[in-house]
Amino acid sequence: MLFVPAKIPVKSSSYTSIIVPRMQYTERVATNLIIDSKGKATVTASVERYKNITSKVSLSAELQSYKNGKWSEVTTFSDSDNSHRVRLYETHKVSKGYTYRVVVTSTTVHNGTSETGTVTSSSATE
Repeated sequence: MLFVPAKIPVKSSSYTSIIVPRMQYTERVATNLIIDSKGKATVTASVERYKNITSKVSLSAELQSYKNGKWSEVTTFSDSDNSHRVRLYETHKVSKGYTYRVVVTSTTVHNGTSETGTVTSSSATE
């Protein structure tokens, strides 16, 4: 995967890369939320397992909006694979005047044992 820098007007951005408490199979779970000036939310999320573990990893990223004092689901993206890493890169149009965040839940399965981790991005406002 190649990332090419570009100048894009960005209204709000948040980045959260959290090292979860020492887990047995999961090495890292991270998420990122960017909302540009045109109301496009870009959600990235990833989960990595330790390379010496034979397992399946899955990832669910829920974009949420804050309305009337509570967080509500806008949309959810998910993926899974038998490789050591799963990454999501998705976009979604969001409404002006609201605050958004991403809640990522990862699951790593090894020899029938499941391990789950959850991280939440910082908030971003359109």
